[in-house]
Amino acid sequence: MSLTIGAHRFPGRSRSNAISSSGPSLVLDVPVVGQVRSMDCWYAAACMVAYYQEAGPRLGLPREWNADSGIVEQDFPRLAAVEGLEPVPLPTGAHTATNWDIFRWLVQYGPIWAVGDWYGFGHAIVLTGIEGDTLHINDPDDQQGGDDGRRGTETVAWFNSHLFWDWDRCMMYKPAK
Repeated sequence: MSLTIGAHRFPGRSRSNAISSSGPSLVLDVPVVGQVRSMDCWYAAACMVAYYQEAGPRLGLPREWNADSGIVEQDFPRLAAVEGLEPVPLPTGAHTATNWDIFRWLVQYGPIWAVGDWYGFGHAIVLTGIEGDTLHINDPDDQQGGDDGRRGTETVAWFNSHLFWDWDRCMMYKPAK
């Protein structure tokens, strides 16, 4: 069975990476993939993480995508298996991260698929960079009713207060080949 996800726009990308004296600074060049259905942010975010590492079609979870009802924590291991995602190792009981933690994760793992109640509801985004206490994200929801997705910035405090810390695989990455 073949699924057509839609025509995703990949806006022009040009960012430089550096470490500055004002704090960690790294912004990865991650393509933006917008969600084309109301509940497929998890799939669009997985595509962004995967496309950073390699081109090609994504398998995803076709039954869940077709149902357009989102996925739950129990689906994360299957998504990880079909997309080759690995969990970001977190210290036991961790419920906060510093800007340096996020910097280290981005250097070590690349872009990170992350789930939380980011905008008042369960949602998947991609962590793409850190500059001081400013977190760079790719959001599958363009917040305008379209299917383009968007690049945005938030704070480390925002991240800490909204990530589903207690969920297994709340943050995942695609290992480089």
